Amino acid sequence: MSAAAYNVAVVGPISSVSVPGTTIIILNEAEACFDLLDKRSAIYSERPFFQFGGEMVGLSGTTTLLPCGPEFKIHRKEFHKYIGTAAAMKRFIELEEIETLRFLFRLLDEPAKLVEHIRTTAGAIILKISHGYTVAPHGSDPFVDLADAVLEIFSASLVPGAWIVDILPPLRHLPDWLPGLGFKKTARKWNAATMDLINKPFEFVKHQMVSVPHKATCLIRIHNFTIDNAISQKLGSETPSFASSLIERNVSNEYNMKWMSATMYGGGADTTVSAVTTFFLAMIRFPAVLKKAQAEVDRVIGRARLPSYADRERLPQMSHDPAIYHDPFTFKPERFLGENPEPDPRNLAFGFGRRCFIFIFGICPGKELADSSLFLSVAMVVAAFYITHAKDSSGRSIEAADEYSPGIISHPRPFDYSIKPRDEKAVSLIRAILDDHPFDSGDAGVLSSL
Repeated sequence: MSAAAYNVAVVGPISSVSVPGTTIIILNEAEACFDLLDKRSAIYSERPFFQFGGEMVGLSGTTTLLPCGPEFKIHRKEFHKYIGTAAAMKRFIELEEIETLRFLFRLLDEPAKLVEHIRTTAGAIILKISHGYTVAPHGSDPFVDLADAVLEIFSASLVPGAWIVDILPPLRHLPDWLPGLGFKKTARKWNAATMDLINKPFEFVKHQMVSVPHKATCLIRIHNFTIDNAISQKLGSETPSFASSLIERNVSNEYNMKWMSATMYGGGADTTVSAVTTFFLAMIRFPAVLKKAQAEVDRVIGRARLPSYADRERLPQMSHDPAIYHDPFTFKPERFLGENPEPDPRNLAFGFGRRCFIFIFGICPGKELADSSLFLSVAMVVAAFYITHAKDSSGRSIEAADEYSPGIISHPRPFDYSIKPRDEKAVSLIRAILDDHPFDSGDAGVLSSL
């Protein structure tokens, strides 16, 4: 019996475990999550205090760790206003489509760099939205690298019981040379990276607003939607990046606005990378599902073009509780289709209450952005590529390991794979992408100069 099944069958819907300095309450059923985190969110939305991660590393300003109060309400309001509705997200569909098409091009050219391409694409979309920043067209990007490094710091610094100073807070005031206080050096190093993440990109936005106002303040053409009439009149038919919108409207103090902007990347990039990487792993392990998906895409769209968001309506599409899902540990995407579909897992995937996922409250305000990004990634990849097991020197299939890393966001561990275009028509469609959407030069040089 798995640990999850044991908890539900033997322990019950709610259990707890004590680690040094705190007690962790574990909710084993979706119903318990809804009852406590949704229906009683007013009393179960607070965050614990982290001496190491929050105070010493400097993560206390992120929406994740803010106490319920005026600042947290400002974060909630601004995230919801900017990306929290389907109407708001219509502005960004074109951006998502273009960057996903570029993802196909990168994947065709260098299939061995799958996860790197996924990270680049997620970063390109979210950083354009959050800071109006264009990532480097090829190779690594300093903003993406810095943000990903701080996400790793975030995950490591908030593990309950991992840092002795969380158990004995006065230790932070003792001299560094005393035995057992190596965490202080680690905290200083991680704090420097954290401050770079909130300061440098925000300075980039302010710099661009002054020196190149059209490029800096504007994100992408909008479709009959405005955040703020005054901003809309000033910018015409363009949408401001999230950070420039905050600055223009002076919604809070600068420190708070820096953290709101940085949190948007932290809340969306890593989760998207994990989900898209998991899709590739699932297609390798369940080739029959990939064949069904390709047949459906071919039937609805044909082979003369690649899917777009406009095709979504024509392409239909806790989570392991046997009381809710029949045979829950069998991979059957079709369970969510037909006349009597099983409950939509997105009701669980995007969290509960005011504090779901990494940093968000209630239903994740990035849900629409994530949902559309995942649809485009899956539909376009299915239309263009075969995803199969890698082969060893003898031609035998190499099993793709179904293993995940620990942490706040769990990622598939590295696995072997083979990705090839379905045919020459797919190659032609992908190669033609840059004719319509050539890579931009990127803003890495400007960011590095600040």
